[in-house]
Amino acid sequence: MARKNRVKCYQLDVDEEDFPFEDNYFDAVTAFEIIEHLFDPDHFLEEVYRVLKPEGIFVLSTPNLASIHNRIALLFGYQPFPVGV
Repeated sequence: MARKNRVKCYQLDVDEEDFPFEDNYFDAVTAFEIIEHLFDPDHFLEEVYRVLKPEGIFVLSTPNLASIHNRIALLFGYQPFPVGV
């Protein structure tokens, strides 16, 4: 769908494949809610470091299963929200 709308996109296995970009290519890289799903996060982080410019910004997030709202959910018998059913 992205290519159909003329958006340049790539599909790759970030656990094993190198990113298809030159060294020091990006000013910023984001990775929201992905690292906890990787078998080899070290490879992913090495590739992010490689393609990120020296003064670049890397923003990473991962679910916090120990957050207060998840603890309250567990107290009342519900699964933590990021886990789903």
